[in-house]
Amino acid sequence: MHRIAPLLAILVPGLAVADTRLDLEPIPDLRLLEPVHHLDRGSDWNKRSSGGLTGSIGVGFGSHAGEKGLVGEGSLAIGKRMRQLVITATSDLVAAGNELVRGRHAGYLELRTDDRGSEDDITGRVSIGTTVEHGEARGLAPVYLGPGRRDHAAANADVLIGLEPDKDDMIWAALVQTDGSATRWLEAPLLDRAYRGAFGLGVSFAPNDGEVPRGRIDLLRARVEHANIKRTLRAAGTPMHDTQVRTIEVMSGLHELAGWIDHEILFAVTAQFGAVWIESDATAGRIEDTFFKMELGGHFKWRKKRIGRREFGFALARQPGPTPDGQYHASDWRLEMVSGAEDAHFVLAARGGISWVTHVSGGVTNPDTMKRYGSHVEGFAKLGLGVELGGYHAMTYEPRVAGDPWSAPREFATEVGVLARWRPSTY
Repeated sequence: MHRIAPLLAILVPGLAVADTRLDLEPIPDLRLLEPVHHLDRGSDWNKRSSGGLTGSIGVGFGSHAGEKGLVGEGSLAIGKRMRQLVITATSDLVAAGNELVRGRHAGYLELRTDDRGSEDDITGRVSIGTTVEHGEARGLAPVYLGPGRRDHAAANADVLIGLEPDKDDMIWAALVQTDGSATRWLEAPLLDRAYRGAFGLGVSFAPNDGEVPRGRIDLLRARVEHANIKRTLRAAGTPMHDTQVRTIEVMSGLHELAGWIDHEILFAVTAQFGAVWIESDATAGRIEDTFFKMELGGHFKWRKKRIGRREFGFALARQPGPTPDGQYHASDWRLEMVSGAEDAHFVLAARGGISWVTHVSGGVTNPDTMKRYGSHVEGFAKLGLGVELGGYHAMTYEPRVAGDPWSAPREFATEVGVLARWRPSTY
């Protein structure tokens, strides 16, 4: 009993079923949209809402990092949508024994001008997003972050200013964006922390009336980023120099353009292509490369009759970037897929991804392409009153130390458990 109390204390703050074990970043994320765009077609109009809360909390027995014992997870999604304001937040936690394994928390705020005003008024939209991750990284993390335990926080702000009168569902708009992030590695022997800041401009075709929940079509978007990577002392006490990384990105295409159709399907689609130039002041000398970048993906959730839900998502992406230590440039081809089904009796979900990380420049050798992959499956039976009983199995095969991804051996890691969970919802 003395081990159960700390576990429950960890899980209580995060009550929604979420992807807490794989980082399938190129697939557009719908979790921040679900609390304010419900799949409630067929329900009474008087009972429909534009906000709410859903979550889950579960405790059971399983294995993590080869150690058996108590396991648990919790998640929360909450939000509210109004005519000129949207605010949502999610929180996900995973625990094993007395320890918090990992957590991820995200928020989104959107402000719109009033479309009932004069056609001469300036129209626009401001959106702000934040993400905080702590603990053990999810599998298949982006190359520039790497695996292992770390703390990572990121924030971005996009401003869209209308370039034509407010009279159509979609209008041309000027895009101004800024973003930044900070990472502190906790287990990487040669890494301390990194700070990144970026600024971008573009011209976009953007939704104007609120019927399209989020996203835009970029005719052209240019973004410049600077990163400073601080490294730890060498074994002999000689300090390593900071690594500076400069990135210029020019892209066009669909950027997480979302749709919400007849209260029975919610989706987001990304299809963007362009070029990326990266320059790094590595220890062995300056390296610079020009890459082709692409992200093609979609995420769909829809209603199946009265209670049923279905989910499907995919992504094919080529993501170039520096390694966490900034000493190498790499290209990461990713193929990912998610699926899920729910009815009156069961909840089933499966997701997975394959990544091919190719060395492009840096260092004195040319290592072979590194293949890594991961999967996560789960199934639960509904017992009534929001209570479910089931289990999960997650597996990854990749390096376990951030830094040079080719120097650390790839290892299998599994997370397995049987859970009893409660999944309430106010919508």
